[in-house]
Amino acid sequence: MNSLTTLTLIFSLVITFFASYLFTNAAEYIQARKHLTSSFIGSILSPLFTSIPEAIIFLIAILFYKETAGEEIGIGTLIGQPFMASTISYTLVLLSVILGYKAKRRSSTKLQIQSSLALPFAIITFLFPLIIIPSILDVPFIHEILAILLITTYILFGISTYREAAPETIEEVIPHLNFIMKPDAAALTQLIISSITLYLGGNLMISSISNLSRDLSINPLSFSIIIIPLGTAIPETMTAIIWSFKGKDTLAISSLVGEKILYSTIYPAIGILTTTWILNYLAYTSILITTAVSLILWQFIRRGYLPKPVLAAGLPMFVLFIILLYIS
Repeated sequence: MNSLTTLTLIFSLVITFFASYLFTNAAEYIQARKHLTSSFIGSILSPLFTSIPEAIIFLIAILFYKETAGEEIGIGTLIGQPFMASTISYTLVLLSVILGYKAKRRSSTKLQIQSSLALPFAIITFLFPLIIIPSILDVPFIHEILAILLITTYILFGISTYREAAPETIEEVIPHLNFIMKPDAAALTQLIISSITLYLGGNLMISSISNLSRDLSINPLSFSIIIIPLGTAIPETMTAIIWSFKGKDTLAISSLVGEKILYSTIYPAIGILTTTWILNYLAYTSILITTAVSLILWQFIRRGYLPKPVLAAGLPMFVLFIILLYIS
């Protein structure tokens, strides 16, 4: 195994994590600055901004590395985000809940949330597994038909959320570079720096994953499912971690739901239309795990709460996936 390739991959993950963290913070500041505080903004528009890091990685993969392993890495990026959110993100929220309880910032370790979140979770649970269809059925226009279904569902969900949106308080967000310049300038600077860094880090990451997966004889699609979200999805999870620590449970879970809605509809639709969308058994496994965890979460969200064991339900499934990746 090439140690330089490994170090390059680690470096690319670090700078991509840093860029994603800056970008997400700037996007949240702009949201609060413009008083975009309805649940529509929180679950629809905000995720569109905060998911841009993953979108950049996907575009770099299919545009500049398609002749090598780029298409597989691009598909893995789209599948990996909801997989990591369903397994690692909720586990991190659980740890935050426990710490918040011990720090007396919470009155309970059980998350109390609005049952209205059951609708987006139902969409995630029952729509996301449909993305395997173009990979297993050779039917004319199946890619186009499914893509239209996914996009239409997202539009209808957005309209429904907009009509039923209720005001919600979103805490003031301070740009990370606020200590050296005014907030507006800091946010703009962060967007510029993070966009450039995401592009550079994305190129390094994709080339490293391609080379390392070849050296380790691991399929790049399977490898990217767990690697790329470490740099792009985990920074977004920090919002949910902070809110759950403070006992703002509905906001915490909403921040994760909005991302998963996008990755169950719009982004898979783009991937299905722009790639051959050929999946392997580990991709199917990750989709199955994501669906199973979402189904478990949905059952409790309908009742308005999430107990500790449910938040940790995805962790053993993540370990199982790592084992399958290792032995494959």
